[in-house]
Amino acid sequence: MYKVFINDTVFCIANNFKGDSYIRVEDLFFYLNNNSLSKDKYNVLCDSFEEFASYFRLLNAAGGVVFNNNNILFIYKNNKWDLPKGKQDAKEIIENTAIREVQEETGLADVLITSFLDKTFHIYFDKTWILKTTYWFLMNSQHKKTRPQVAEGITRVQWVPKENINHVIADTYLNIKYLFDLI
Repeated sequence: MYKVFINDTVFCIANNFKGDSYIRVEDLFFYLNNNSLSKDKYNVLCDSFEEFASYFRLLNAAGGVVFNNNNILFIYKNNKWDLPKGKQDAKEIIENTAIREVQEETGLADVLITSFLDKTFHIYFDKTWILKTTYWFLMNSQHKKTRPQVAEGITRVQWVPKENINHVIADTYLNIKYLFDLI
């Protein structure tokens, strides 16, 4: 089963749901186009994730959960706490995308990938419906000095002690909350 996020709603994509109610992938756009998402979870029946993805324009992105000792780096963008990430350039390997985007959005000079964490799927509208796959990496930085990328709408970059992230997690996107369930 795949989970696809849009704001505070999750779509569970699978080719069968035992006893659960579901919508067909063809009907999904009724909910999306009419802004009628009334539940926090929808089961979407589809033969495969590839079939589901074929209904969207596809985009790859990458980002990171950056640690400095016991602190985690967050950005504040569009009135929500988020993690640094961005779109993959043509012919760029995904690990390089993650490092470049974290550096650009946070001003950190030294960012090292320690391991792959997971990938998330997110739907949004920009002239057409887009399915963005974001590849997430655990990262490390020895520097604490940051600078928000204001041109991208980032107003703050903040190191948060791991034991104090609950206030940040309470004001973030569902797909980011999902990542912290994995850490």
